[in-house]
Amino acid sequence: MANTKNLTTGPLTARLDTTGSLSLGDAHESLVGSWVLQVSGTFSGSLVLRKKVRGSVVADASAPTTDYVNFASGNPVAAGTAITAAGLFKVLVDGCALILDYTATSGEMVVECVPLAG
Repeated sequence: MANTKNLTTGPLTARLDTTGSLSLGDAHESLVGSWVLQVSGTFSGSLVLRKKVRGSVVADASAPTTDYVNFASGNPVAAGTAITAAGLFKVLVDGCALILDYTATSGEMVVECVPLAG
């Protein structure tokens, strides 16, 4: 199965089971914005968060990695640090598209995403 994203009901939901990149776009056009990500599922793999300027021609997999916050601990996490377990995370994306760069081993990672403005 390929990586997919569902925009029809509830939070945007990405189902990741294949190595590759999936762009969520920006949280709120022309505003400072963030994405809150709820990671769950039965999986063995890793998710690296990347971002690039909205509309950039840079390939998703070549976009720079970004730092984020682990909501469970409140601690910042360094750019390039992979998410390898379920959790709640927040990433600032002001004017940028957020890219989920997933490396699959087995199972499916589910990432529920909610945009925030301000």
